[in-house]
Amino acid sequence: MNLKPIAIIHEGNKLKLNELWLSYPNNPNYLVSNLGRIRGWHGGYNRWINKKTRKDKDGYLIVGLTNLNGTLTTARVHRMVAETFIPNPSNCPVVNHKDNIKDNNDVSNLEWVTISYNTKHGYHIGASVSKASKIIKASFPNGELYSYYGSCSKMAKAFKIGRSRAEKDVKTGNFLNILNLEIVEEIPKDTIVGKIAFDHKIDYQFLNPYKITYKNNEIKYYDTIKTYAQEFDLTHSQAQRVLVNQLPHLLRKYNIHKIEKISHEEYSRIYFNY
Repeated sequence: MNLKPIAIIHEGNKLKLNELWLSYPNNPNYLVSNLGRIRGWHGGYNRWINKKTRKDKDGYLIVGLTNLNGTLTTARVHRMVAETFIPNPSNCPVVNHKDNIKDNNDVSNLEWVTISYNTKHGYHIGASVSKASKIIKASFPNGELYSYYGSCSKMAKAFKIGRSRAEKDVKTGNFLNILNLEIVEEIPKDTIVGKIAFDHKIDYQFLNPYKITYKNNEIKYYDTIKTYAQEFDLTHSQAQRVLVNQLPHLLRKYNIHKIEKISHEEYSRIYFNY
């Protein structure tokens, strides 16, 4: 890829060194920098101006954009940076933050990856997930019996111990003073969606399955709105506008013929051949 700088930008009296600006490939009215900043063309002022960003509910920086047809939308900054600077020959659907810091959108911190890699990466490097969004898994010595608890508090209540003690045991692995357990671990709820959830029979409280028929007659199934959002790198609210609100212009944009809300049983029967 032959990259050519568009501008070097001054911020106050300071020059941001090594900052490269390129035209955003999806909309020439915006510039994207390798440091994760966005500028938009302002016709009234006849110049480029810095765009303000804010965090979405998932903690990613987003920016408001005006499409070429005049409609308004939002985009995640890290994806704009990747689309501008990072080749994606394998057509990977997700942009991963290497250090797992969601607002560090320097191009050196970003990479195109698969959905499964992105999930595993966040888990293995200790992604910041609140205790309320974790599942506690307890495996007993026979290797076959598993128990799941929605939080340390619920596990502590089940074992009739204090919450702080349960949290310490999960963190340190010193769980023998609770019961003769083989393993106690915290698992982000995101990984308890789909086949893992079915295997351990805790799926129905997490699944919200949809069936999508595309105009080319292709059929796809999504276990949750979040899974659909991840595949197309949308925010949760954007995915809701497609799946729940079924806005006509979005159905046309994604070549969707029909969207159906299906039952857990139908999803498991079709997707896992149950």
